[in-house]
Amino acid sequence: MKADRYRWGKWVALAAVFLLALAALAAYEVVFARRGATELDGLGAQQGATREIDTTKVHSLHTSVAGTTWATPPATRQRPEHYETATPDLRPTPTADFAALPHRWTDSGVILSGKPDDFAYCVWPDETSIPYVVNRWLQVDDPDNPSRLVYAGACGEGDPPTRSAVFVADRNPCEWVEYPALSAGGPLEIIAARGHELALRSELNDQIIYFDLDRRTFAAGFQTPTPGPSPTAWQFPSGDLGDYVVVASDVAKIGPHSSVVGSVAVVGPEAGGAGSLELKNGVALDTYGSLAAESVVLGPYVFVPGDVFFASIKRSPSAQVLGSLISPPRLSLALPAFPSFDVPRDSDHLVLSAGSEITAEPGQYIEIRVGRGARLLLRGGTYDVGSVRIEADGEIACEAAASTCEIRVSEEFSLGPRASIGHLRPSRGGRGVVIYVRGQTPKGFRTDAGAIVSASVFVPAGSITLGSDGRFTGAFIGREVEAKAESAIAADSAFGLGQ
Repeated sequence: MKADRYRWGKWVALAAVFLLALAALAAYEVVFARRGATELDGLGAQQGATREIDTTKVHSLHTSVAGTTWATPPATRQRPEHYETATPDLRPTPTADFAALPHRWTDSGVILSGKPDDFAYCVWPDETSIPYVVNRWLQVDDPDNPSRLVYAGACGEGDPPTRSAVFVADRNPCEWVEYPALSAGGPLEIIAARGHELALRSELNDQIIYFDLDRRTFAAGFQTPTPGPSPTAWQFPSGDLGDYVVVASDVAKIGPHSSVVGSVAVVGPEAGGAGSLELKNGVALDTYGSLAAESVVLGPYVFVPGDVFFASIKRSPSAQVLGSLISPPRLSLALPAFPSFDVPRDSDHLVLSAGSEITAEPGQYIEIRVGRGARLLLRGGTYDVGSVRIEADGEIACEAAASTCEIRVSEEFSLGPRASIGHLRPSRGGRGVVIYVRGQTPKGFRTDAGAIVSASVFVPAGSITLGSDGRFTGAFIGREVEAKAESAIAADSAFGLGQ
């Protein structure tokens, strides 16, 4: 009996403890709920105290983009196709940045159509003081001044006014500086931009002029405008060879998951025939990148921020082109002149054993062979060579402080795995070493996997093969050019205008 009473007492005690715990939990929840309600009421009162809005400082455009972190427009932003219409007729693009405002991204800003709502909050002395605005450009690459606007239009009397002008508002859209365009007539429309240079068209006579925002002057135009909504004058690829990182006369191929900084073009055999350009899956061009060829093939998930100029095109549904699709290509590029040279049979052989290092003077060599892990330094000047081979992990470096190393090869130039060639000064980029190869296809210039090349290479009759997972800076111009998978290619050409 005593044991039974003990067991019952034990269970009663446990039940009592359980009930006490439940009661404590219920009391805690009541207290917490009351405290939370009090805190929320206080927060609401604080917010209510700051909800008064000064309508003189409200600008609908700026409100719609408040909190945006400006950068180069990502791939998810879609630009409209090229329409032969004035900017106000642009169709809205599917992005929330500017609600339903028709707009067109440029590399450092965005063109917005229509009269700005900002002016509804401005105080004007009289109607003639209100700018006649066709469209405007918002600068987005300056975090210190995210509100700089350029209005294009006209001012003065008349409907519309005939005095062409642009108006620059640095921070407040109601406080702007007028810059009259004396060489044009009638309202101006912003049609394209590159950097902070704006291309403007006169609505009166279709004249094209340019405004340099940094200098606040009307200036000569830029070479390669970002695609704008009009006019047809922008429907041509750049004629500056320096804008291109890959140029082929017959065929160009960019391997899967490669990145390209610069443009790619195929001029066609004899600079006039059909040429084909293929970008494999996952290839991404950066910033100004555009394509030009008679035949263009864009694989899955290819990304092209610029225009595509073509006669025929095959495009995967997942490929993105942010610029315009323009046909025909109308490509006109002047290729470099190939130098005349000869390598006498009694020239020296320059052979480096594995792991060694020597410095070579300019001159003529039957061959240059850099052994595994060896390093050859070039003084600068011209080197005429029968063939060049850099073995795995070997290096050729130009050490000339203020000049270029020019290597002219009769047969073939090849680099083994992880081999490299370039200038000792990184600032020289692909302009510090220039390579000419006379060899015909299949010979030319080729690298194995993991090579690093900083040079401008011209192989007019041969092939250029850039190995997988390599890093290539400069320009690569040949009859056939192929970059293997996961290559990184960037333009820094010694062949462009002004070089």
